[in-house]
Amino acid sequence: MRPARKDWPYPQSGLPNVILQGLRVYVCQTCGAETPEIANLLQLHRVIAKALLTKPAVLTGPEVRFLRRHVGLKAREFADQLGTTPVTVSRWETGTIKIDLKTDRLIRFLCIRRLEEKANHLLLPGLLEVVMGVRASARRSVPIRIPRRQLQQAGEVFASV
Repeated sequence: MRPARKDWPYPQSGLPNVILQGLRVYVCQTCGAETPEIANLLQLHRVIAKALLTKPAVLTGPEVRFLRRHVGLKAREFADQLGTTPVTVSRWETGTIKIDLKTDRLIRFLCIRRLEEKANHLLLPGLLEVVMGVRASARRSVPIRIPRRQLQQAGEVFASV
Protein backbone atom coordinates (compact mmCIF):
# COMPACT_ATOMS: atom_id res chain seq x y z
CA MET A 1 0.00 0.00 0.00
CA ARG A 2 1.25 3.44 -0.84
CA PRO A 3 0.19 6.54 1.10
CA ALA A 4 -1.27 9.64 -0.54
CA ARG A 5 -2.66 12.91 0.84
CA LYS A 6 -6.17 13.81 -0.17
CA ASP A 7 -9.42 15.33 1.00
CA TRP A 8 -11.61 12.59 2.44
CA PRO A 9 -15.38 12.78 3.04
CA TYR A 10 -16.32 11.45 6.47
CA PRO A 11 -19.99 10.34 6.28
CA GLN A 12 -19.42 7.91 9.17
CA SER A 13 -19.95 10.91 11.46
CA GLY A 14 -23.57 10.98 10.32
CA LEU A 15 -22.85 14.32 8.66
CA PRO A 16 -22.67 14.38 4.86
CA ASN A 17 -20.78 17.68 4.84
CA VAL A 18 -17.63 16.78 6.84
CA ILE A 19 -14.45 16.73 4.76
CA LEU A 20 -11.08 15.81 6.27
CA GLN A 21 -8.49 17.84 4.38
CA GLY A 22 -5.06 16.48 3.51
CA LEU A 23 -5.72 13.15 5.19
CA ARG A 24 -3.22 10.35 4.66
CA VAL A 25 -4.95 7.66 2.62
CA TYR A 26 -3.38 4.31 1.82
CA VAL A 27 -4.10 2.99 -1.66
CA CYS A 28 -3.80 -0.71 -2.45
CA GLN A 29 -1.65 -1.05 -5.55
CA THR A 30 -3.41 -4.26 -6.53
CA CYS A 31 -7.10 -3.37 -6.29
CA GLY A 32 -7.06 0.42 -5.77
CA ALA A 33 -8.96 0.22 -2.47
CA GLU A 34 -8.40 3.26 -0.27
CA THR A 35 -8.08 3.26 3.52
CA PRO A 36 -7.88 6.55 5.44
CA GLU A 37 -5.57 6.96 8.43
CA ILE A 38 -7.48 8.47 11.35
CA ALA A 39 -5.17 8.30 14.34
CA ASN A 40 -7.58 9.47 17.03
CA LEU A 41 -11.30 9.17 16.39
CA LEU A 42 -12.32 10.84 19.66
CA GLN A 43 -10.09 13.79 18.86
CA LEU A 44 -11.63 14.03 15.39
CA HIS A 45 -15.13 14.09 16.89
CA ARG A 46 -14.06 16.86 19.28
CA VAL A 47 -12.89 18.95 16.33
CA ILE A 48 -16.16 18.31 14.47
CA ALA A 49 -18.18 19.27 17.57
CA LYS A 50 -16.21 22.51 17.91
CA ALA A 51 -16.81 23.31 14.23
CA LEU A 52 -20.54 22.70 14.67
CA LEU A 53 -20.78 24.76 17.85
CA THR A 54 -19.09 27.72 16.20
CA LYS A 55 -20.64 27.60 12.73
CA PRO A 56 -22.57 30.76 11.79
CA ALA A 57 -25.68 29.00 10.48
CA VAL A 58 -28.56 27.28 12.27
CA LEU A 59 -27.79 23.64 13.07
CA THR A 60 -29.27 20.93 10.86
CA GLY A 61 -30.99 17.81 12.21
CA PRO A 62 -27.99 15.52 11.66
CA GLU A 63 -25.73 18.11 13.31
CA VAL A 64 -27.98 18.16 16.39
CA ARG A 65 -27.88 14.35 16.50
CA PHE A 66 -24.07 14.39 16.28
CA LEU A 67 -23.78 16.93 19.11
CA ARG A 68 -26.31 15.13 21.32
CA ARG A 69 -24.42 11.87 20.95
CA HIS A 70 -21.05 13.57 21.38
CA VAL A 71 -22.08 15.04 24.75
CA GLY A 72 -23.39 11.62 25.80
CA LEU A 73 -27.11 12.29 26.07
CA LYS A 74 -29.96 9.98 25.12
CA ALA A 75 -32.85 11.60 23.27
CA ARG A 76 -35.02 11.56 26.41
CA GLU A 77 -32.33 13.23 28.55
CA PHE A 78 -31.68 15.79 25.82
CA ALA A 79 -35.41 16.53 25.54
CA ASP A 80 -35.79 16.89 29.32
CA GLN A 81 -32.92 19.35 29.51
CA LEU A 82 -34.32 21.39 26.62
CA GLY A 83 -37.86 21.35 28.02
CA THR A 84 -39.37 19.41 25.13
CA THR A 85 -40.31 15.84 24.23
CA PRO A 86 -38.24 13.00 22.75
CA VAL A 87 -40.62 13.05 19.76
CA THR A 88 -39.69 16.67 19.06
CA VAL A 89 -35.98 15.86 19.35
CA SER A 90 -36.47 12.99 16.89
CA ARG A 91 -38.28 15.31 14.48
CA TRP A 92 -35.46 17.87 14.69
CA GLU A 93 -32.84 15.19 14.08
CA THR A 94 -34.65 13.74 11.08
CA GLY A 95 -35.44 17.15 9.62
CA THR A 96 -39.22 16.74 9.93
CA ILE A 97 -39.28 19.94 12.00
CA LYS A 98 -36.94 22.85 11.28
CA ILE A 99 -34.87 24.10 14.21
CA ASP A 100 -35.64 27.73 14.98
CA LEU A 101 -33.01 30.24 16.08
CA LYS A 102 -33.96 30.15 19.78
CA THR A 103 -33.82 26.36 19.87
CA ASP A 104 -30.51 26.36 18.01
CA ARG A 105 -28.94 28.66 20.58
CA LEU A 106 -30.34 26.64 23.48
CA ILE A 107 -28.99 23.40 21.99
CA ARG A 108 -25.54 24.96 21.56
CA PHE A 109 -25.46 26.29 25.11
CA LEU A 110 -26.58 22.93 26.51
CA CYS A 111 -23.88 21.08 24.56
CA ILE A 112 -21.20 23.59 25.53
CA ARG A 113 -22.19 23.34 29.17
CA ARG A 114 -22.03 19.53 29.07
CA LEU A 115 -18.58 19.65 27.47
CA GLU A 116 -17.38 22.19 30.02
CA GLU A 117 -18.57 19.96 32.85
CA LYS A 118 -16.56 17.07 31.42
CA ALA A 119 -13.47 19.23 30.97
CA ASN A 120 -13.79 21.13 34.26
CA HIS A 121 -12.99 24.43 32.53
CA LEU A 122 -14.35 27.01 30.12
CA LEU A 123 -13.97 25.62 26.62
CA LEU A 124 -14.64 28.40 24.20
CA PRO A 125 -14.03 31.94 25.41
CA GLY A 126 -16.11 34.34 23.35
CA LEU A 127 -18.61 31.66 22.44
CA LEU A 128 -21.57 33.81 23.41
CA GLU A 129 -20.63 36.22 20.63
CA VAL A 130 -20.33 33.36 18.14
CA VAL A 131 -23.70 31.87 19.08
CA MET A 132 -25.39 35.27 19.04
CA GLY A 133 -24.02 35.73 15.52
CA VAL A 134 -25.95 32.73 14.19
CA ARG A 135 -28.55 33.87 11.69
CA ALA A 136 -31.86 32.17 11.02
CA SER A 137 -31.54 33.04 7.33
CA ALA A 138 -28.50 30.75 7.00
CA ARG A 139 -30.37 27.43 6.88
CA ARG A 140 -28.41 25.42 4.37
CA SER A 141 -25.79 22.93 5.39
CA VAL A 142 -22.26 24.15 4.71
CA PRO A 143 -19.14 22.02 4.30
CA ILE A 144 -17.18 21.48 7.49
CA ARG A 145 -13.57 21.25 6.36
CA ILE A 146 -11.15 19.92 8.94
CA PRO A 147 -7.53 20.79 7.99
CA ARG A 148 -4.87 18.14 8.56
CA ARG A 149 -3.03 20.39 11.05
CA GLN A 150 -6.19 20.68 13.12
CA LEU A 151 -6.66 16.91 13.04
CA GLN A 152 -3.14 16.45 14.38
CA GLN A 153 -3.40 19.05 17.13
CA ALA A 154 -7.17 19.09 17.76
CA GLY A 155 -6.86 22.29 19.68
CA GLU A 156 -5.81 22.40 23.31
CA VAL A 157 -9.30 23.60 24.12
CA PHE A 158 -10.85 20.15 23.65
CA ALA A 159 -7.88 18.05 24.76
CA SER A 160 -9.39 17.07 28.08
CA VAL A 161 -13.00 16.46 27.01
